[in-house]
Amino acid sequence: MASTTVFSGATGFALYGTATNITGATGTTTITVTASGHGLAVKDAVKISAVEGMTDLNGTHIVTASSTTFAVVLGSATSQTYTTGGSVQRCIAIIGWTINKKGDTREVTDSNSGAFSEFINEGHTSFDGTFEGFLGDGSLRPTIGSSTTLVLYLNGTDYFSGTVKITGETDALSVKGTDAVKVSYTFQGTGTLTESNS
Repeated sequence: MASTTVFSGATGFALYGTATNITGATGTTTITVTASGHGLAVKDAVKISAVEGMTDLNGTHIVTASSTTFAVVLGSATSQTYTTGGSVQRCIAIIGWTINKKGDTREVTDSNSGAFSEFINEGHTSFDGTFEGFLGDGSLRPTIGSSTTLVLYLNGTDYFSGTVKITGETDALSVKGTDAVKVSYTFQGTGTLTESNS
């Protein structure tokens, strides 16, 4: 007997494409980042993580210039100096999501069960759902069938994470004056859905 538990939230991020190692970063407000072969284009949304020294750079940003290096603009100037490490990957900042977490039971009734059927819980067996967020108009998007890593927050500290395949995409809204497009995706989980609690 199958069962489904539905969860929803309003924040998170989806990582897609290949992560590229960062080898340098300079600047105070506009940061020029060195990441060989990054392949990023202007208006791509990216998530930068694990940078040491210039930790203000860690987070989600929009690419404002791109050549052999790429540039992002911080919300406020930093006085930090890059020392080592870090990676960059395309992302979608999620503004709404749902997960259908599916489980199953198996009947184990035998001659010793008496008058009632007996079942055991087989636990979480699969998950699917939807998420939506904003992308720069014209930025590279995840494609149908591509693999994406999701981190979906239930609150400030508790979240689900897992790898999914994109199964559908819809442009929901174009925002004039910001060059942003609200996109909605459906997905199918391809492995374990991990729940992290504080």
